[in-house]
Amino acid sequence: MNVVTLDPKFLVPTTQTYSLGVQRELVQGTAVSISYVGTRGTHLERARDINQPLPVSGFDFDTRLNARTIPTELIRPFKGFGSIRQHETTSSSTYHSLQATLQRRFSKGLLFESSYTWSRAITDASGFGETPQNAYNLKAERGPAGFDRTQMLILNYIYELPFFRDRSKVTGKLLGGWQVSGITQFQGGVPLNLSITGATIGLATRPNVKSGASSEGPQTVQQWFNTGAFEAPTAGFFGNAGRNILRGPGIHNWDASLFKTFAASDRVNIQFRAEAFNLFNHRNLDGVVTQFGAGNFGQVTSARTARVVQMGLKVEF
Repeated sequence: MNVVTLDPKFLVPTTQTYSLGVQRELVQGTAVSISYVGTRGTHLERARDINQPLPVSGFDFDTRLNARTIPTELIRPFKGFGSIRQHETTSSSTYHSLQATLQRRFSKGLLFESSYTWSRAITDASGFGETPQNAYNLKAERGPAGFDRTQMLILNYIYELPFFRDRSKVTGKLLGGWQVSGITQFQGGVPLNLSITGATIGLATRPNVKSGASSEGPQTVQQWFNTGAFEAPTAGFFGNAGRNILRGPGIHNWDASLFKTFAASDRVNIQFRAEAFNLFNHRNLDGVVTQFGAGNFGQVTSARTARVVQMGLKVEF
């Protein structure tokens, strides 16, 4: 039986944002800006099981739960009930970032903007859906936010091809006026949170990290991280692996389009567009199995969309 309660000390979530930046024009029409942007969140929402069995005799929980010789409901603080998820505002977060942009206004057929962010978002709960492994040790949940990406580089541009620009000639009308636009993304991977499965894990929801072992792996489809760095927790204890300690695959993607507008009459224009998503068909890996005890633990099981090309006509009148 699961029950959701509301903490009587529920406080209003609060966020403070602060920044400092400089901007300078390098040449006419082209400017660069560099900024520090930070955010601090307090009294953020989370869920916590207030009916988790209490620690006993130096253990995090009763070892009989590992042996499955006693029902959990018999040793909970509120006997006979299952988990009681309390909605409370005891989470916090911090975000620090260096943000840089380079912008060029449309000139001589070219417009572009690039932005780079180097950042870190830390929290002990990325949202209400996350519950701590140990309801009595919330500090152990502090780690990268589930949406954190350490580095991001985004570029977007529009470029009018410098061919047959003289519209007074037939060749200019037919072959000139083509434009290329696109968005390019290079992004680091988001954190991966480990879990654990098995008949004798008790209340543990994360595995142990072996002493002195590194989780860094070959980052291949068959083994994204070092699966040998983890082991099942000792009976009566929670896993010591931190929250979101691994990183998933990043994103390397080019989206581009080629288009031209033809004047069919004084009032009617026809635009032809050819668009390609993931133009170079770069393999962007995605889902990674993070459940210790699963047969495909550490393997990549999915990828983002492969190249897609589409063409179309748009009539404007």
